[in-house]
Amino acid sequence: MAILADLEKEQISLILSSLFGGLVNNQENREGFVFIERTTFSNKPSLQELELSYDGSMEYYKFKLGKSFKKIPSDDLDYALDDYLSKNSSPVVLDEIQDTPAFKIDRSNSIYDKYIKNRHSFNNLTWEQQLRADLPNCIGMGSISRPGYDPKTGLIFVYLGLHEDHLCGRTYYYIYKYLNGKIEFVESMPVMIS
Repeated sequence: MAILADLEKEQISLILSSLFGGLVNNQENREGFVFIERTTFSNKPSLQELELSYDGSMEYYKFKLGKSFKKIPSDDLDYALDDYLSKNSSPVVLDEIQDTPAFKIDRSNSIYDKYIKNRHSFNNLTWEQQLRADLPNCIGMGSISRPGYDPKTGLIFVYLGLHEDHLCGRTYYYIYKYLNGKIEFVESMPVMIS
């Protein structure tokens, strides 16, 4: 399994802190945190996605994805998208990412296993109700891909998902600009919202 480079660890931590730093637990109306799955989200396009593209090729899939953003010309995203697609063919463990008040890595997979994988074992409670009963400040479960990065433009392309309850989840592609140890949000595109 691949190992995260220091720059990639820094970028993942900055992205997670940026996205989850101000989340509020609606039920308690106080700041909370998100559990992040222990391994990165592997986001290789499915055969169905490729078949739905114009010619069934990875190049056309990448072209369509790049054209979905309005603030950044697709040519400027080429390198970051290539990096993203090449890095995310298989998952990577996030154990070296340091927890913050905004997020915690599910290092043992115990949270994911208990609340998502075995979610039907709770007595008349949904998985998120049991999660909040056990961990009142937890807002939900998240997953992140490895970020694609272009060192020339500073652009980062990343996929992130958040499940707050069984009827509320969302996944997005995000573009950030990385410069001197800081990130700036550029644009996002929803993939799925429920």
